[in-house]
Amino acid sequence: MDNKPKNSDQGSLLDSKPTEVSTNKQQVTAAPTTSNDKAIAKKQPTLLPVQKIQTDVIKFATALFDKERATEFATRVALIARDNSKLAEAIEKNPDSFLSAYMASVSLNLMPNTPEGDAYIIPYGDKVQFQTGYKGLIKLARRSGEIKTISAELVFKDEDFEVEYGTDRRIRHTPNFDIDRTKYESVTNAYATARLTNGEDVFVVMTRKELNKIQATAKSSSTDTPWQKWPERQAIKTVLKRLTQLLPKDDVLAKAVAMDSLAEAGKLKLDHAGNVIEGELAELPKYITDQIDAAKNFEDLQTVLDELNPAEKKLAQPLIDKRMSEL
Repeated sequence: MDNKPKNSDQGSLLDSKPTEVSTNKQQVTAAPTTSNDKAIAKKQPTLLPVQKIQTDVIKFATALFDKERATEFATRVALIARDNSKLAEAIEKNPDSFLSAYMASVSLNLMPNTPEGDAYIIPYGDKVQFQTGYKGLIKLARRSGEIKTISAELVFKDEDFEVEYGTDRRIRHTPNFDIDRTKYESVTNAYATARLTNGEDVFVVMTRKELNKIQATAKSSSTDTPWQKWPERQAIKTVLKRLTQLLPKDDVLAKAVAMDSLAEAGKLKLDHAGNVIEGELAELPKYITDQIDAAKNFEDLQTVLDELNPAEKKLAQPLIDKRMSEL
């Protein structure tokens, strides 16, 4: 199911059985445990924080989606860390970071830690962090209704790859399937392309040096971070995020890109209502900078400023001040 939000704008580790979630009473009943489960239970979070997390998730998700989707998200809380001991430990030490990460996933309507790879809840040291998957970004772009096709690829050494800019922009890439395409150290470029519903084609290309620079700014000290575990997926996601700056404005997609950039820097924090309460954006979406550049008077600039969230306002203020001095 891929429910769409009503507006634009994970696990109990007590035992090996999922908790049962009641949406009408907003309470959680733990499935009975056996004597063999007691040793596991001692190493896992207590029921109380998980109960609260599921209650907050039910409340938040129900306001965005229908009760069925909200129950899916709440039930996932009871499953998400079952097979990851490091994540279980991080949840036990810092349940608030787990709630924050999970709220980010719910706010984008991307179910975390599933085979689809739309989003991930992962351990970052003794805390938990949210990350958007590249497949999740593609899904959000398609939800916007403005994208006909969208894709991203990696280019490896010994492959034919040509890029032409100017008035006749194009990419030509001939993959070599005889080489080992799982070796990230052999990647030379990444590119993403999209065809809009109006027929326009857009694309971006990133060099390995650019990808390395992005990786270096990520919070990558832990071996469990995405750049350490799945660098090829992160490279694809990075170039997709760059492509979104050329796509038609979509609030949810822009929010996903902004939150993912905060998460990669280890600065994303949401409250129980899904609001970003801590963090600083890495860069401002292109559509916002375009609006600032196009402003013809102070009223236009104020309109732009009024539509920004606090993190965006902080990053946009120097650009707005500069534009005001030009008017």
